[in-house]
Amino acid sequence: MSRNSEDGYALTEVLVAGAIAAATIAASLQGMAMALNSGRRAADAQARIIDAQNIEARLRAGTDLAGILEDYPGWRLDIAPADRPVEPRTASVLTRAAITAPGDAVPLLQIVYMEAGPGQPDGGGQP
Repeated sequence: MSRNSEDGYALTEVLVAGAIAAATIAASLQGMAMALNSGRRAADAQARIIDAQNIEARLRAGTDLAGILEDYPGWRLDIAPADRPVEPRTASVLTRAAITAPGDAVPLLQIVYMEAGPGQPDGGGQP
C-alpha cells in the first residue's frame, strides 16, 4: 500500500508535535516567571537603597539618631569614631556609620562624615 499526499499525519507525529509545543510553552512561562521575580527583587533592592540614602542624609543633617531609627523600624545604624580628629583646633572628628537593612547581616551602606567638635557647635566657621 502506497501513501499519497492526502493521507494526513500519523497519530505519533501529532503527539510528538504536541509534546514539543507543550515543552516550548512551559519553558517560556518559566522564563517569564523568572523575569518577573527578578524585576520584583530589583525593585525591592532599589527601595532599600533609597531608604539607606535617606538615613544617610538625615545623619549628615545632624538629626538625632533615635529620631532616624524611629522612622525606619528594623534598620540598624552602627556609629563609631574614625581614626583621628580632622582639625586639632576645633576637635572636629570623623564618624563612621554602617547602615544595615532589616534582615541583612552585611551593611547596605557605609559612610564617613564629619561632626563638629566642641569648638564649633553649629559645624561652621572658625571659633
